[in-house]
Amino acid sequence: MTNSTNAQTNLVTRHLAGLFNGISQQAPTIRLDNQAENQINGWSSLVEGLCTRPPTRYLGTPFSQGKDTDLYHSINRDEQERYILKVKAGGGIEVSGINGEVYPCEYDKQSKEYIKCDNPKKELALATIADFTFIANKTKVVQTEKAGDEDFGKSKAMLVLTLRTDEFIRQTLNSKEVVVYSPAIKLTLDGVLIEVPQKDTLRESMDALVASINRYSAYTLYRVSDSVIRIYKADGSDFGYTFKIGKVSVSLDTTSFINGTANYYPQLLMGGIPYDNIAYVYVYKGVAEQNYRVFIDDKLVASYTSGNTNNAHTYKTDVVASSLYDQLLAAGYGVDLAGACVKVFKKDGSDFNINVSDSWGDAALKCFKGQAQAFTELPGRCFEGAILKIVGKADEAGGGYWVKYQKGTASGVDTGSGVWVEYREPYLAHTINAATMPQQLVRRQNIQKYSTATNPLGLYFSLEKVAWASRLVGDDDTAPHPSFIGSRINGIFLFSNRLGILSGTSVSLTKTNDFFNFYPSTVTDSLDDEPIDISVSDSNVSNLLYAIPNKADLLLFSANGQFLLSTGEEPLTAMTAIITPVLNYPNSPDIEPTIQGSVVYFLGKRGDYYMCREYFAQTNTQGVEAAVSNSHCPELLRVNGSKGFIGGITNENIVFIGGLVTNELNIYKYEWNGNTKDQASWSIWKFYEPIEYACEFESRLFCVMKSGRLLRLDFVRDDTLALDCLREFEAGERVTLLDSKDEIYNAKTGAKVEKRNTYDFKVAVGRPYHFTYEFSPIFLKLDNSQIGSIEVATPLRRVRLYLKGLCDFNLTIKNRVQGKDILVYNYHAADNLGELYEKSFILRGDAKRTGVEIQSTSVKPITLQSASFEILTNLLVKPI
Repeated sequence: MTNSTNAQTNLVTRHLAGLFNGISQQAPTIRLDNQAENQINGWSSLVEGLCTRPPTRYLGTPFSQGKDTDLYHSINRDEQERYILKVKAGGGIEVSGINGEVYPCEYDKQSKEYIKCDNPKKELALATIADFTFIANKTKVVQTEKAGDEDFGKSKAMLVLTLRTDEFIRQTLNSKEVVVYSPAIKLTLDGVLIEVPQKDTLRESMDALVASINRYSAYTLYRVSDSVIRIYKADGSDFGYTFKIGKVSVSLDTTSFINGTANYYPQLLMGGIPYDNIAYVYVYKGVAEQNYRVFIDDKLVASYTSGNTNNAHTYKTDVVASSLYDQLLAAGYGVDLAGACVKVFKKDGSDFNINVSDSWGDAALKCFKGQAQAFTELPGRCFEGAILKIVGKADEAGGGYWVKYQKGTASGVDTGSGVWVEYREPYLAHTINAATMPQQLVRRQNIQKYSTATNPLGLYFSLEKVAWASRLVGDDDTAPHPSFIGSRINGIFLFSNRLGILSGTSVSLTKTNDFFNFYPSTVTDSLDDEPIDISVSDSNVSNLLYAIPNKADLLLFSANGQFLLSTGEEPLTAMTAIITPVLNYPNSPDIEPTIQGSVVYFLGKRGDYYMCREYFAQTNTQGVEAAVSNSHCPELLRVNGSKGFIGGITNENIVFIGGLVTNELNIYKYEWNGNTKDQASWSIWKFYEPIEYACEFESRLFCVMKSGRLLRLDFVRDDTLALDCLREFEAGERVTLLDSKDEIYNAKTGAKVEKRNTYDFKVAVGRPYHFTYEFSPIFLKLDNSQIGSIEVATPLRRVRLYLKGLCDFNLTIKNRVQGKDILVYNYHAADNLGELYEKSFILRGDAKRTGVEIQSTSVKPITLQSASFEILTNLLVKPI
């Protein structure tokens, strides 16, 4: 049998080019050469190599002391205005600009009560659209309330005046003549005097009276004939009046006035009469020599017979209707008149049966009570607020909707015409109770009240109620309420110019560009901009928690699965939207996913740790997998109850995760080259105090600290000192400290200096942080198929570091087995050695059992571009 083991003696140099792939928790033998045992405060760059992370600059302290229950949210309004807001337990809100300036807040009492809770981070959800940030309370059940529909059982106050002629005897020398005339009129309406002088005929008197009344817009009238007129107040309310007519004296030179014939009918208001307890009698055709009849409860109550063709005025539709109106009024019914249409109802509000007939084949007189067969049958002029259901004929489409009559007006004056518009079923709950719906935090401006040196525009934020649209058409079948009615809201978002709400297994989207409206504008047609309400269809109950928009698609997250709302190649409409399951991975219900470009990152538990998955959400090319980005360090992201947040900086190819370990951010740096991932680096960034929240603006990282301080981290590689909460002061400028833990350094040399008020050189003030990098154990890989045997000693001889710039660090040699330090080198670069220089250190110990760690010892940043290890050994080489 041939022995496959061969002995070799060699001096081997392992060169590790570009230490940019961060931490790995894999077995050392299978790690990449450029992965590390540990990396703290390191920045992995394909260009620079391994560097100390950038410092954070102090912007201000705009927030109060942080608590675990606080909820933060970023607002990217435009290039000039960006904000971070904080919602505290009890409903208080704090708002800061990205330079640390504080903006005042105002509160509507009811709105603040809605957002008031003990744990905003867990109980509230936010979404921003331009100047409006919607705040949803996940514990509130959304409710409806009944709309204040009109009182249909009413009639206008009416004054009926009857003019009469009078006569006197005119005597001359030779004869006597009886003169008939129309007396003078004195009429007052609510104290306004209207006078008409004596006329020769009733027509002349009526013309003058009508002209005088029409000068007052508060009144409307209906001229029944030359002798009878009906007068109404425009709003239908009661009014006072006096009516007198003149009496010519015997001497013919004076006129006395006596009471004229007037009948006043006060306004009748019968609130609560159902709309279908009111009838509308419509004179559809005026036909000569025909009889028009109205029966109520099988009793004839009104009848009219038109004259022949020589008396055309007798079969005018409004004349017929006026006669029927007078008879119904005299019969004791509540009535009103509009042109050829008479409204009829019982004064006690009770129901009744009504039928109409005519001698023209029952085609000249129509009656509608609660419903109509067809829209085309409706009167062209009717009563404001009249409601009917168009039921349609059994063999025709187009039924099953509601209409309402609206008067036409011009400059606020009734034109006498109107239109039937689509409407909703009366007396249902059509209005969403705004107190149970998301409230809005609105950016507003008041220079006089709020303008300051840091806020010259006088900007402030106002928490207000939202005017959510009511259902205006249809009923519970044709225009049902959105799915979140009667449920709790899980999330709120913006997608495709629609506001969206998640509740249970459903997604509800408003009308396009109408962010307050979840109801259709018509039920007689399907329009592309109408609201969308759609539910997840899955074998398991999947309560939707988060929605991540991506171009034309919407990725939906439940606790145990992911779904896609899409339309294929079609525009987004209620007819084209579908939801399909795409993944079945666990997702943390407490940490909202984030999207970077076209990749969605989300956290799912596996035991005591999180897996950070990346899903390529590319429209119409959806995959079926979401790879684990931290598969090579599965125990890096430890679950910390419900704490945690995730975000990213797209231009820097960074995903950051915070809140899992006090004072730390986990940084994932990635680079793609086509379909190949050249970099997948995880590292740990440690800070001087806990980070409550982090977000990105302009490719910069903004951090809200526990103390309420706001810091900014710029991804710019320079010689700025490694200080958190950094402030820089020029020579002679007075130095201010935030607290006793601040340290002061020479901004150029990095040397620490004693605390004074001023210096004759530029100084940097802040909290120092240290860079740490521990190399993975060194294994000799001769080629892709062979590795140095772990059975044979491989003593380390030397390490060479390729550095850039001034830096100070300790290089520590560790015994991994015994867990102690063997040797510590302290390195200090006193002079600038050029763009790139080499520093070598003698090592001792077996490569596989010896650890090598670099830790900065000053605030000077480190740039480590590569390293090489020399190993002197006898090898036993075996195939892998």
